[in-house]
Amino acid sequence: MSRISVLISKPVIHLILIALIGILLYSNTFNSPFQWDEEDFIFGNPIVKDLSYFSEPSKAKGLELYPALKSRYIGYLTFALNYKLHGTEVAIMSLILQFIS
Repeated sequence: MSRISVLISKPVIHLILIALIGILLYSNTFNSPFQWDEEDFIFGNPIVKDLSYFSEPSKAKGLELYPALKSRYIGYLTFALNYKLHGTEVAIMSLILQFIS
């Protein structure tokens, strides 16, 4: 077998290729503006800005988006973690989460 065919048969190479193709496909989203209601649900949302609402959801009862927190807990938690780690750069964390899934 040639060196190239040996290299291509390694699973780590497959993972690297998938990651590179994914980054290439999503690269246009890194500088694009938000669409529809993302501004309200992510950056205008006090629930996303305070991680304590996820350990004690009842603290958010008086907030407008509390029903959404109850029905989309995991989604909002990922928004909140992303906001905490990367601020407004949600595209990077979204790409990482999609690779993981």
